[in-house]
Amino acid sequence: MKKIRVGDLQEGMVIAADVFEAGTAVNIPFVRKGVVLNENYISRIKSRGIGYVLIETPQGYRGAPGEILTLDSVLEDIYFDGKVQINGSVSPNMKIEAGERVIIEGDVAEGCIFTSSKGGIMIRGSICGTREDPVRITSAQNIMVQNPSGCSVSFADIRSDGEVSISGSVSDSSISAKSEINVAGTVLRSQLYSQTRIKIRECGDEHMEPSVLMARPFESRELSQEILKIDSRQLEILKEKEKLRNIIDLIKKLGKDIEQLPPAKKIELATGVKRFREIEGELSALQSRKTEVLKGMEQLLALKRIMVLGNIFPRTKVTIENCSVEIGTKALGVAFHIKDFKVVSTPYSGGF
Repeated sequence: MKKIRVGDLQEGMVIAADVFEAGTAVNIPFVRKGVVLNENYISRIKSRGIGYVLIETPQGYRGAPGEILTLDSVLEDIYFDGKVQINGSVSPNMKIEAGERVIIEGDVAEGCIFTSSKGGIMIRGSICGTREDPVRITSAQNIMVQNPSGCSVSFADIRSDGEVSISGSVSDSSISAKSEINVAGTVLRSQLYSQTRIKIRECGDEHMEPSVLMARPFESRELSQEILKIDSRQLEILKEKEKLRNIIDLIKKLGKDIEQLPPAKKIELATGVKRFREIEGELSALQSRKTEVLKGMEQLLALKRIMVLGNIFPRTKVTIENCSVEIGTKALGVAFHIKDFKVVSTPYSGGF
């Protein structure tokens, strides 16, 4: 079933829930569930000041991009090509696959799987998975878990092609994002991976149960690929240079006798000498570019990538690019970056 504006009602649609008159205390529906709408019923509904009604949808109905499916509860798996809005909590083991944005106005129970292929996902409640039945959320855009009362996320696998923002704490979960990860609470026994940066309130506890914070900037990956290409090209040219060196050695050995060679052989040797000199210039240009890229990568990795506003406890593992460090002592307010190919920390007092 789906929620539809009264102005969009059409003949032949089937009412999915009793319709009551708006603004009255009368508890008797004037259109009952199961009624097939005709022109008379539609006129009556419009005349009673009602904004929306629930109608039955055909088996396998997936809607269309731009269409909104609004439900108060999830009674069965949802497959919808438009936007999905649930005005309440979601029971265990429910699946929602949407083409566009998904909004959940309540809590999410264990075993649920939410996917948005082109939109974001907003959850205004807690995510309460279990070790055996974690909650799995995948989105093409931002994922937000926000609740004014301070929600929490436990036993969840969250993957976003955008940003992940959580207003409460995270425990026993895995979060991966191409953009930033922001956790306004404590991170416990979890793994956070971002391709830009991570900012959290606190990480770990006195029990020293470890978490992993990992930032691998996508910009540095592009620079790393360029360095690999430069190295590969340098190797190719060095091999070519080594072969051409035989020509140089031959010319030195021949000395004045080179004049006795046939014209075609002279041209071949002259071409080899010219190429040998060109290679020197190519190698010099490649090395200059490599130095430039390495400097750019150094500046990129020098940026603060992982920030902990409050306490970070021992055994937390911090990784930036391919460098890692395990926290040995409790610290307060620190930011991590790369210096001299090592993960180092500096004091941090910024906010969200």
